[in-house]
Amino acid sequence: MVFIKPKKIMPAAVSLFLIFTLSAGCERVEDTYSNPVLEESFKVRSKNFNAIIGIGDPAVIFHDGLYYLYPTGDNYTYNVYTSTDLVNWEKGPVVFRSRESGVWAPDVFYNPGDGRFYLYYTVNMRVGVAVSSKPYPHVQGPWHPG
Repeated sequence: MVFIKPKKIMPAAVSLFLIFTLSAGCERVEDTYSNPVLEESFKVRSKNFNAIIGIGDPAVIFHDGLYYLYPTGDNYTYNVYTSTDLVNWEKGPVVFRSRESGVWAPDVFYNPGDGRFYLYYTVNMRVGVAVSSKPYPHVQGPWHPG
């Protein structure tokens, strides 16, 4: 007769218990994010740079039941993307445009005190701020310098 020591059975039993318990409660998830969340590329040309790049540096804000995402894009503008679930995104219009290249790394802040949205932008290593009363200022036009 073969005797198995309890010290060897316990870890195996606990592992099997956890596998069966956790797998029984799993549901299939229909929508989930993938990485990258958004796939889009731009030709970027400037005096010292010429390449095809993807969007990056996303800033996300949640307001009135909708997520707004502002990424670095084509080196001159920022587009806004909207989502209700952080998985499925719809591309919106250009919300910021510069006459100079080197536009990157936006950030957005909502100030409940004055009800305004502040878009912090970088153009050629300079930081600025633009202001709007909406996170998606398509109704009023683009963001205005602060």
